[in-house]
Amino acid sequence: MRSIERKKQPEHVDSEGSWAISYGDMITLLLSFFVLYFTVDHTKVKSDQMQTALMVRLKEAGMKAEEFGLKSQMNMGPTPGEGVDPTIMQKLGAEVYKFDHALVVDFHDVSFFKLGNVEVAGDGIAALENFAKFYAPFAGQYRLNIQAYTDTRKVLSNNLRYKDNLELSALRSIASMRVLQKAGIPLDRMKIGGYGELVETQEKLMALQNEKDPLKFTRKVVLTIEPLKERN
Repeated sequence: MRSIERKKQPEHVDSEGSWAISYGDMITLLLSFFVLYFTVDHTKVKSDQMQTALMVRLKEAGMKAEEFGLKSQMNMGPTPGEGVDPTIMQKLGAEVYKFDHALVVDFHDVSFFKLGNVEVAGDGIAALENFAKFYAPFAGQYRLNIQAYTDTRKVLSNNLRYKDNLELSALRSIASMRVLQKAGIPLDRMKIGGYGELVETQEKLMALQNEKDPLKFTRKVVLTIEPLKERN
């Protein structure tokens, strides 16, 4: 009797089980990455990075950077300019405060407007142009809010351009915007506000009592740099 040789069939190794475990682990890992990715606020991270870079540029310009808390430099708290390097203040008359995601630039020792005038005076133009030179690279990522003020002197009744100090401050904000626009800041990256009169502290008035025009520094411009809001 002839023996029948059986061909040995190749053994099939069931690897589906091990592949399924490995695949499941991979899915879990990917899901973990997605959770981490969407948990991180990338807009906030980018905004913080841009703000840090802007602070560095402003400090390079000679402006003093400090934390800006609830007690602001606009005479609602302690003496304005406390702890500020007097050399820097004398050179630029500007100070930079941080408030949440905004930066506030206040020119303490610059008189931006002559009494009753709408147009920006020479010192004010120089201060705004110097600011624009360092701010321009960041203008596309931020919105610049321009706030102009008047002193406490009342508007003469025969003035035809503006009825009161609120209208005067609004016109001064527009004039300041035009100076910044001419210096290279895009018009659609700026907004204005008329804030009317700025009341100086008694201490500051006492320090300026011998000045010919002790209220000149209240005729000022304050700049607020805010991140652009994301469109939905």
